[in-house]
Amino acid sequence: IIEAVRPVIKSLDRVIVLGDSGQDDYTSLDAVSDRGDDQFEPVKTKADDLCHLMYTSGTTGFPKGVMTTHLNVRHNATRFGAVHFKPADTIMVATPIFHCWGLVNGTLGMLSAGGTVVTVERFYPETALDDIERLKPTVFQGVPPMYNLLLKQPDLKKRDISSVVFCLSAATKMPENLIRQVEEKLKWRYAEAWGLTEVSCVGATSPYTETRIGSCGKGMDDSVMKVIDDKGETLPPGEQGFTGRECPKCYKYFKVKSGTGLPISICHCPYCGYIGDHDGFFTKDQIEYAKSIALREAMGRVIEPGLRKLERSFKELEIATRGGFIKIKVKTQRSPVKFPLKYYQEKEVETYVRCDNCGLEFAIYGVFANCPDCGKLNALIIFRKSIEVAHKRIHLLDSIGDEAELQDAILEDALSGGVSTFDALGKV
Repeated sequence: IIEAVRPVIKSLDRVIVLGDSGQDDYTSLDAVSDRGDDQFEPVKTKADDLCHLMYTSGTTGFPKGVMTTHLNVRHNATRFGAVHFKPADTIMVATPIFHCWGLVNGTLGMLSAGGTVVTVERFYPETALDDIERLKPTVFQGVPPMYNLLLKQPDLKKRDISSVVFCLSAATKMPENLIRQVEEKLKWRYAEAWGLTEVSCVGATSPYTETRIGSCGKGMDDSVMKVIDDKGETLPPGEQGFTGRECPKCYKYFKVKSGTGLPISICHCPYCGYIGDHDGFFTKDQIEYAKSIALREAMGRVIEPGLRKLERSFKELEIATRGGFIKIKVKTQRSPVKFPLKYYQEKEVETYVRCDNCGLEFAIYGVFANCPDCGKLNALIIFRKSIEVAHKRIHLLDSIGDEAELQDAILEDALSGGVSTFDALGKV
């Protein structure tokens, strides 16, 4: 591998390997240590020098190595440590230190506060409980699946894990019911953190005394955080967003803004006028998303335990028939389960409307005739907004390129929409 990549890595000057290299071309680490001196001068570095490459699975795009500077690491570690740790604390870092959560915030964060760090080579729930009883850490750092495994230990009630004052979690969202169980069964207070490798890695957190379940905390230190809309505009606190809807009759898509309009349970399709219960207007993607959540729940609580039990039964049958006249060999293979999750987006033609009769704010994507709440709408608003959608569709032609068939379809749709709009206005 080394020889394969050497020609393309111009900066590679020397290769040092662990143990005996077996080749004279490579220097072993032991040989370097033997030639070394107990006293050495540390290499001088600047704040913006590269500290490490921390690899991410691709939260913000494709998997990549994030180039993190010394200042990135120092700032994030010390600020996180100032929020959560004291010199008398001992943290058990159950997460791997090849991940920024375990390295920067757990290990370096505690060391920056003058505390003690216990690292775990590999997490096993029963071993972790043993180590907590033996080493008496005051803080436990993990991720949601680890807490789930700890809670499932059969002898949990007999364990003395009272030295832990609070625990930290990040990397993925911690379900509210799991937080409640941690506080009730483990008797640990809980503190949340949010971030990503690209910010080295925590961007928001709060001490356990200020943590609100469901919140990831405040922007850490000088971090500036904001919520924006589709246009990049900053949203004020408490601002409600839009919810997608799809007519079960004409299958066309629209969106309504929560907190506006009438407090009613029925919905009017703005396109064809169909009237039905709000629950009947869920989009296909929302239904698929709900199915995916139900499937995950079923997999975790019913299907997975059942499959494991079945596999154990097959294994016992296989063992029981060894040495007999008839031998049974069972091989199980699971097919991957796909969890669907996608959202409808058509930003190019999205047009916002506010009903002057009931105040509902909604978004449409084609020629329409009704308000989804009250079923009424000013004819001039309908005309003006429908023409605006047709105009946006024509502008789409500039971004398509040489796709003649698609261009014809969009142009035909825009022109027919314009004709329908004028026709409808003439009938009012």
